[in-house]
Amino acid sequence: MRSTVKFVGVLCAVLVASALLGGCSTDDSSLDNTFSCSGGGTTLRCISSTQYCEQAYSAGVATGARCLALPSGCSGNPCDNCLAMGTNGIIQCSSIAVGSTRATTVNVRN
Repeated sequence: MRSTVKFVGVLCAVLVASALLGGCSTDDSSLDNTFSCSGGGTTLRCISSTQYCEQAYSAGVATGARCLALPSGCSGNPCDNCLAMGTNGIIQCSSIAVGSTRATTVNVRN
């Protein structure tokens, strides 16, 4: 009887450990092409290469964030052409390319 209880206990422990390890190693490929966009207590996931993150700033504090579609015809580094500083309230633009994806964030005045 004791050996059966021990066996069941060990089996349960192995199953729980397998489930936990499996959960940790899950590859969520849907997040591979997104980047974080935060501001005003909100965190969003923007789609790399087709969206940019617009962060609204007031007195040096991010007060809001939203994901917007990159303007049509925007190619290469968007900060060099279609999202240039000084246009549409943009006070800062940064764009980072990683492989075939690009994460672009602009800061605007509130």
